[in-house]
Amino acid sequence: MTLKTFPTLRSTLLAALLSAIPLVVPAQQPEGTKGKTDYVYLLHADETRFDKAINADAQILVGNVAFRHDSLYMYCDSALFYQETNSLDAYGNIHMNQGDTLFLDGEQLFYDGNAMLAKIRYNVCMQDPAMTLTTDSLNYDRTMHLGYYFDWGTLKDSLNTLTSEWGEYDTESKDAVFNFNVTLTNKNFVLTSDTLGYNTGTRIATINGPSDIDSDENHIYSTLGYYYTAQEQCRLFNRSVLTNDDNRLTGDSLYYDRNLHYGEGFHNVILDDFKNNCRLNGDYIYYNELNDSAYATGRALATDYSRGDSLFIHGDTLRMTTHTKLRVPEKKEVGKKGPRKTSRITSAEPSMPSDSTAVPAALTDSLAAAALTLPTDSTAIGDVLDDAFAATEEGAADEGAADKDTADEGTLTLPTIDTDSVQETFPDTLSGYAFPLPMDSMALALGQRADSLLLDADIPDLSNAVRVPGPMDGYPSMFPDSTAAATTPDVESVLDSIITYRLIEAFRKVRIYRSDMQAVCDSLIFNSLDSCLTMYYDPIIWNGNQQILGEKIMIYLNDSTIEWAHIENQALMVEQLDTAHYNQISGRDIKAYFRNGNIEHSDVEGNVEVVYYYREEGDSIFVGMNTTEASLLTAFLVDKQVEKLLITGKSNGVFYPMDQIPPEKRKLSSFAWFAHIRPLSQYDLFYWRGKTSEQKLKKTNRSAIPLPTLEGLKP
Repeated sequence: MTLKTFPTLRSTLLAALLSAIPLVVPAQQPEGTKGKTDYVYLLHADETRFDKAINADAQILVGNVAFRHDSLYMYCDSALFYQETNSLDAYGNIHMNQGDTLFLDGEQLFYDGNAMLAKIRYNVCMQDPAMTLTTDSLNYDRTMHLGYYFDWGTLKDSLNTLTSEWGEYDTESKDAVFNFNVTLTNKNFVLTSDTLGYNTGTRIATINGPSDIDSDENHIYSTLGYYYTAQEQCRLFNRSVLTNDDNRLTGDSLYYDRNLHYGEGFHNVILDDFKNNCRLNGDYIYYNELNDSAYATGRALATDYSRGDSLFIHGDTLRMTTHTKLRVPEKKEVGKKGPRKTSRITSAEPSMPSDSTAVPAALTDSLAAAALTLPTDSTAIGDVLDDAFAATEEGAADEGAADKDTADEGTLTLPTIDTDSVQETFPDTLSGYAFPLPMDSMALALGQRADSLLLDADIPDLSNAVRVPGPMDGYPSMFPDSTAAATTPDVESVLDSIITYRLIEAFRKVRIYRSDMQAVCDSLIFNSLDSCLTMYYDPIIWNGNQQILGEKIMIYLNDSTIEWAHIENQALMVEQLDTAHYNQISGRDIKAYFRNGNIEHSDVEGNVEVVYYYREEGDSIFVGMNTTEASLLTAFLVDKQVEKLLITGKSNGVFYPMDQIPPEKRKLSSFAWFAHIRPLSQYDLFYWRGKTSEQKLKKTNRSAIPLPTLEGLKP
């Protein structure tokens, strides 16, 4: 008997021999290939056999199967090994590793050694030190170091989780590309897109299509840009948009820092304020989300459309800031007849530098920052709390037992809270408490929004507080001591006493346009707390055929309509009758009162000089001109025309018939008509036309005023 006679027995013995020794079987080297590195090597199998019924060209490998191709090791439960084509099909518990940096797992593997392409299917997991990618089908191209899926997949690293219908990952560069229904989930935001790139090393997401970034604080839309997820910063292009509850920032390009809560826009930037119905335009805009403040440079334009006709303001630099202040509470005056309550909000005039050139350069520096120093005297803080709660106290004194001395002594005079836009202080009139209370959103260490300045955690527990002795000892107090009954402060009343207001500031070459009013000046401040618009340094206002100018003009608005205006120093009011005749009134100060947008009457005081032309009643022909000097004058106007003049006190006046008017008397020494400077439309605001040196007002001594700062604007 020979083995040749029994072929079946011969095959069985051969299989047993092969399974008893380690196998390193190279595939036959295909034509055109060189070197041993192209071989797929079979390293181990518990069982090896051939079965033509299953596959005549494949070795059947069962049990702890292992292969190697170059630096790639492949493990599985069973496999079909095709030596002729240098490929294999593997099944069950697929595991692949390339060095100690790349690992792939799945349920099925189809590997082509010549093309160096692996196709892994079912419960696929691809890992490297930076990320984990899971999907149901993955192809890995070893030549390109590229793994890609096409039926939904998820890539996850320590910061972000990305999902999409189609995606690819470069194992060398760590770059990933995702397409179709892409979602990047971060603990602080969710990014959805159609096309997104991502690098697991830098954690930078590259936006290459319409994308939305949503968070609790805001929404961002962009079609092109970079999001630095590790730093929570982004650079966006192609008219990107940043939107929160009340504002929307749009620009050709945007920069946003989520940690510091500020954004910057570059080129054709628009900041819309939906709450206050206004808009800010500029080539550059800085926006702070925390205190709802912004400034703009480069063709800067502020538009207020809150009431009917829009108001346009242009300047080299525009700034809008949000501030908070305690409302002056109701004042109790305790007397024999019981308490009498009064209430007020006081506002001081905002301040500006004495020279426009003194405006700090930091205003145009996007990286400049400023800090606000709060009062360090704890008694000053106590003063404000005393005032805030004084109006809610009851049982201040026994009315029947109170006498005049007690009433006078018990009168509580509240400190005046100044609304100066540059510096805010609280007078130290009472003894206070040793704990801080934020008075301004700019001063918050964490920069909370204006509507969340005072949280419960910010109000200390005063139920057992002991009052520090001070000037108010002996008077009713909400703060308990060892002999008085304890009362709890009403936190809601404190929150209700906080008011929020806006400042709009414009610096250098300021021009204003509205259909019923135009103006120019060097700088201005608008304070929404008292609706006062203050113009500095040779301002001029036009209303119809009337022109008003002076060293400083304060305009007080009511529902965005001019209520009255105050012109200080070297004040001049001119009414153009025709191209050759002008009514003129000059004085130290002028107060002009408006009705329905037009001047109704004006009070002029101090060195008053008048040039006034008379007409016959019902006739447009001039009959004469009057020149008058007085100390106080009131001019009444009807339909934008001077109707009559009322002079109080001594005066000197001369009436000249039209044919006897001396040429030097036709105009006051301070007369000027600046029609060439007047803005003609909102588009004309960007074209500055200044006065000549001869036309400027005389220099006078002006009090030094603190410079404006960037407090509250930078994080």
